Amino acid sequence: MRHSTSITLIAATSLHLLACASSRRFPTDDPFAGVSAVVDSDSMNTPLQRLISGCREKNPASCFELGVWYFSGDQATRNLQKAASLFEQSCDLGDSNGCLNLGIMRAQGNGVDRDYEIAQSQLTRSCDLGNPQGCLRLAQLIMATSHPDKAKVRSLLDKARLLLEDACKAGQAEGCRMLGLAYRDGTIVVANQTTAFQYFSKSCDLGSSPGCVQTGFMYANGLGVAKNGPKALNLLEPVCAEPIHDACVIIGQLCLGGSGVPVNYARSKLLFEAACSASNLSACVSLGDLYREGKGVKKSPYTASEIYGRACDKGDVDACFWWAATETPGLTFRVGTKPDVLTQACNSGSPVGCLGAMVMHARRLVSGASQSSALEYQKKACDLGVKKFCR
Repeated sequence: MRHSTSITLIAATSLHLLACASSRRFPTDDPFAGVSAVVDSDSMNTPLQRLISGCREKNPASCFELGVWYFSGDQATRNLQKAASLFEQSCDLGDSNGCLNLGIMRAQGNGVDRDYEIAQSQLTRSCDLGNPQGCLRLAQLIMATSHPDKAKVRSLLDKARLLLEDACKAGQAEGCRMLGLAYRDGTIVVANQTTAFQYFSKSCDLGSSPGCVQTGFMYANGLGVAKNGPKALNLLEPVCAEPIHDACVIIGQLCLGGSGVPVNYARSKLLFEAACSASNLSACVSLGDLYREGKGVKKSPYTASEIYGRACDKGDVDACFWWAATETPGLTFRVGTKPDVLTQACNSGSPVGCLGAMVMHARRLVSGASQSSALEYQKKACDLGVKKFCR
């Protein structure tokens, strides 16, 4: 199980920061033009119409929520331009989340013109309004420039930490959860798994389902706390039922044995299948493992390879590694973009990516592969700390 680090909406997406000359703001015309004409009197009290009315009355939360709807396409037809316009309105009305999402959209060029200066301005405002994610995103933006101001970055990270600490002390579960992530990964503070566990546990106690997932994961793996499978299971069962598939995957892994939880391969398979069908790639890797190892199912490297391959095509590096490493005599491989996933991961500092590329080249699964190219990837894996592959 890999850690889940998603935050909210756009904030989980990586930034691709290329400056653009345009400084154009979004049109100031009514983003709801044409909407009222198709809303009859019987639908005036629908959630959509209430949000529209609230935004027109300059309620920043209504504008922001509408922006989320149009960005995600879950409850309204997806329209990134309209989403950006609504985020801008909420930001102008003092909503830090509107400034945050607009800044990220500008930095990414996601549905709008990419513009570094406007992105920095919006993220600065989000940070100034007390949003720790705004401070963190602004720090990322500055670090991506050719000559980053490291002192300013350090100042922003310190401010983000203080804002998160204040939020957690005030009983805000998300502030506690984000502090847990910071201590787990060593991003804005020195990594400390025990402190990470404490913050995750507090966020869970405050009602954060993602916080409970992280707490359960740490109990299941003995990170920052004594390993305790039954405690992990008790925490994760209600979260899995929501359903949050990361929780279900951890339960599935607990049911494989060695954790104090009774072995139940059948339940593991059902949980992995459901989560994999919902595009949880960790679940797909775990499901492939069952077929590769023959746990609760008939051992089938071919089925395992097919499952790994589908997850690999969606960008999962672990899946790509096992796709390359699983022996499937006589199977005609559909290589596709798999070498690119592994090579890019390796070049980004992933030991698993380098090992997968090594195996792929050693097995001649990619054109131009040779023993020499396989050894090059082996050396990269060694340089990244996989000592048993050092020669």
